Amino acid sequence: MYNTLSLPPGRMIRKDQWKLVHYHGDDRPMLFDVERDPGELNDLGADPAHIDVRQNLLARLMREWDGDRVEREVNRQRTRYAPYLRAWGEATALEHPEYWQGRNEMNQFTPPSGRSGDGHPGTNRFSS
Repeated sequence: MYNTLSLPPGRMIRKDQWKLVHYHGDDRPMLFDVERDPGELNDLGADPAHIDVRQNLLARLMREWDGDRVEREVNRQRTRYAPYLRAWGEATALEHPEYWQGRNEMNQFTPPSGRSGDGHPGTNRFSS
């Protein structure tokens, strides 16, 4: 179970059997051999035997990604949607709203009057 409200922005890249996961600000990416480890339980990111794979995938991942820019946008969106998330949390009365364990029908929220949804039923994205 992940607490997605506290994770920094991250990005994943996959090539052949390799999957590399990098979170902004973390110096050590995670590396998985998804053919041998489909559950991604054995992190090979620190294994010296896989340094070339790790460095090549990380360089490719970082080529077109600006973690600082993504983090600024995520924080802007968190601030923008905080009132909706609070209202949803109160309406669903989840014990720990940062962890999603609710029923599917709880993943719907009617925004306050004057706001409209984005046209996708069951989502929690709204426009002003």
